[in-house]
Amino acid sequence: KVVITYDDAVERAIKNTTSIASIDDAVELMEKNKEALFTSLEGYYPYVSNDVTVDSSIGSLLSSIGTIDTNTKSYRYQKQMLEETAELMVKNYFNTIVTSENALELTKESLQLKQEEYSQLVMKHSLGMISDNELETARNEITKMMSNVTTAELTIDNVYESLASSIGLAKGTEFEIDYNLEYEPFTMTTGLEGYINVKTESDPSVMVAKANLEDAEYQKKISLYDTEPYSYLSKENNVNSADRELGDTQKNLRTSITNGYNSI
Repeated sequence: KVVITYDDAVERAIKNTTSIASIDDAVELMEKNKEALFTSLEGYYPYVSNDVTVDSSIGSLLSSIGTIDTNTKSYRYQKQMLEETAELMVKNYFNTIVTSENALELTKESLQLKQEEYSQLVMKHSLGMISDNELETARNEITKMMSNVTTAELTIDNVYESLASSIGLAKGTEFEIDYNLEYEPFTMTTGLEGYINVKTESDPSVMVAKANLEDAEYQKKISLYDTEPYSYLSKENNVNSADRELGDTQKNLRTSITNGYNSI
């Protein structure tokens, strides 16, 4: 029987997340494309910290490089979110299994006591000390408890199967988990507002939005000699849209954290 530790399960879950592997492949391809674009520039690469006006061929290459840089950043932050999601999923499975198995053990102990009590009731019934209804009630309680045990066992088996699937174990693989359930109270050394301020600047979802804004601002700085007025306005609109998206992401994250904190 295979023994799976928490750390092992997290590592397996991350490796088993196909979208993470796809991101790694995409980032590698984008880096190669970026190298090819630099080669096409033939050593010409203006410092795009301020507005720059270039020919359309150069502008297209510069724009593509900026887009690749942004996509690379976004993909890496998305990968971080997927890894965190995989770890949270494993933690939920492990916690559910341990909690459910502990509850099942208590239920089985209660069932055993109830069955011993029922044996005594049977003797009392044979002596006419209790009625048929009383004995039937006790029998029904045992039947219900046995049904609860069966249901709990099936539920635990289903969680094990879901865990096995998420960590890439072959179907039918027998395994057990090595995990101690420990309650870790949520503490914030900086207070709620300080915690929110940190998260709304560093959370992966925020970093993706920031990368999109950076790209929009980068693209706006690149002008072509034959640029039409509407092109600049379109880029300005993209910057404003990305800025709003960043603000909405931070606002939604703040609301989510606050609601979660208040529900504790």
